[in-house]
Amino acid sequence: MLGLDLTGSLADQSTAWLALRLRAQHPLGSGHPADLLTLLAAPAAQTWAKARIAPLGAAGDTVRAWLRADARLPATAAGLGISLPGARKRLTRIEETLGRSLLHAPSAKYELWLAMTALGEL
Repeated sequence: MLGLDLTGSLADQSTAWLALRLRAQHPLGSGHPADLLTLLAAPAAQTWAKARIAPLGAAGDTVRAWLRADARLPATAAGLGISLPGARKRLTRIEETLGRSLLHAPSAKYELWLAMTALGEL
């Protein structure tokens, strides 16, 4: 319905994830913005995004690289100039910090992609 490619693009997957969550809470035609960037620019979304990103600290660089690579470990490792096991180890440590999974479902990757997009970090 949204014309999104849910098989490859993390951006499209994240957008669909958010659309489904919003749809469950708000009926169609309730005056809410349909454009993702407009939605993410709202003050409430900015506050939410900052809260999601804050626990990452310096590890945000690793998460940014991972999200830019569509959450693919080999591309993340290459982008960071580290080994594949090194990239996996970094993400595992970040999972411990967040108390949520990144590499296994249910994953926090959609929320982090949306938060970093809202803050202009991707």
